[in-house]
Amino acid sequence: MRQHYITNPSPLLEAAFEQAKRVLQEYETITLSNVERDRFFALLETSDEPNDFLKAAMSEYLEAQ
Repeated sequence: MRQHYITNPSPLLEAAFEQAKRVLQEYETITLSNVERDRFFALLETSDEPNDFLKAAMSEYLEAQ
């Protein structure tokens, strides 16, 4: 059986790295419609106190750290 050796792995590794970066960026980026964006910013601008659900979620998150 003939073995093949990669004499210069840099281009192969670089291509794999670039593809991995594209995949991660796709999962890290959230694309919103104009309506969704406006709703999101409107929610950020409200000064309501955290409700019980949000407080419980934050406690769970901090305990998991």
